[in-house]
Amino acid sequence: GATGVLGDECAIAELENGTVVLNARNYVNQSQLTVHRSIAWSDDGGRTFGPVYFAPTLPDPVVEGSMVSGRYTDPALGVGRPLFFTNPASFVARTNITLKMSVDGAATWTTVHLVQSGCGMYSSVVQFLDGSLGVQWDDAHGGPLAHAAVDNETFVRLVLSKR
Repeated sequence: GATGVLGDECAIAELENGTVVLNARNYVNQSQLTVHRSIAWSDDGGRTFGPVYFAPTLPDPVVEGSMVSGRYTDPALGVGRPLFFTNPASFVARTNITLKMSVDGAATWTTVHLVQSGCGMYSSVVQFLDGSLGVQWDDAHGGPLAHAAVDNETFVRLVLSKR
């Protein structure tokens, strides 16, 4: 389809109703201290996307993030099939790898778990058949703004439960 100003290093997921959600890093037309992820939706299988929405609950230090549809989430949790998203949740530094969840198709996001409060970037999230989530990220020992070679990959498995 046609391209526009949305961002790059995108993550996509399909909602239960077939809508495709695109979540991208974006620093276009945003001030340095208020950079948010951009979200767009497609009702035609991803051929075209509607207007871009800057997600106020997804701060982003201009780095890749990861999103997955929660197809195997335990119905007892009462959240349906949510979307899960990971990234360094900071406006200015690659720190605070955070797992967030959306139960309304990516319109709003809530924090589920602070995975790591120190340096971290380039995360991935996966949901396993048992409903648990795996989160992987690059742990930059060079500091929160390090763009050099990464020497430590970290992985955790998280089990969701009602509080």
